Amino acid sequence: MLKNHPKTQALHYALVLKNAKSGWNEKTVLSYYSWLNKASSRSGGRSYKGFINNIRKEALDKLSEPLKKVAASAPQYKAPKEPIAIAEGPGRNWDLESAQAATSDLSKANIANGKKMFQAALCIRCHTMGGSGGNSGPKLTNVGNRFSTKDVLKAIIDPSEVISEQYHFSQFDLKDGSSTRGKVMQEDATHLSIALNPFDLSQVIKLKKSEIKKTSHSLVSPMPPALINSLNPSELRDLMSYLTQQNQG
Repeated sequence: MLKNHPKTQALHYALVLKNAKSGWNEKTVLSYYSWLNKASSRSGGRSYKGFINNIRKEALDKLSEPLKKVAASAPQYKAPKEPIAIAEGPGRNWDLESAQAATSDLSKANIANGKKMFQAALCIRCHTMGGSGGNSGPKLTNVGNRFSTKDVLKAIIDPSEVISEQYHFSQFDLKDGSSTRGKVMQEDATHLSIALNPFDLSQVIKLKKSEIKKTSHSLVSPMPPALINSLNPSELRDLMSYLTQQNQG
């Protein structure tokens, strides 16, 4: 049933099936969890993978122990890797003034190459654009309709100047004098599961709540600065044309 419908309908059926208390056997469990694993490998919005994981967890709670082992044996899927785009350079240490000067005229920019630079500058690892990309940062589709080229450049060059409440990392000061930064992915009565790498939120560590002295908003953006420093002026123009969707003709 799941594979014969469009993705949105399939997600709806997966959501409904997680509440089923009967009808589960080795064949149906393997099929269901294989589909969930494959769905989880696809790109989506920020909450997409969490949505799939919640479905998986709630459905798993209703299975017997033998069927839980069947679910755990379902094949895993990795999203197909696109060819890695590399900037030709030579790059430079871009500041806002020089970046604005280089991108003041986008009329001759190559928007197709801008899409490649979206990969080369690692934007695609954390941001969704046109339906593909990561989900640990804001979705950038239609960003050109909401922000000026200057605003976009400022956010890239100095990401810590303004950090969205939704995407900030937390600062954890521990009782042993050490500290760490990360995103809280899960929480139970005694532990926090913390993602440290904005490029891969599936990599988590566990912190004991009893070891934490203080928790606060980190003043440092999870997005590293200088990601465009590998680009030459032409490549930066192409990237900004792609992000703002200018010069599409």
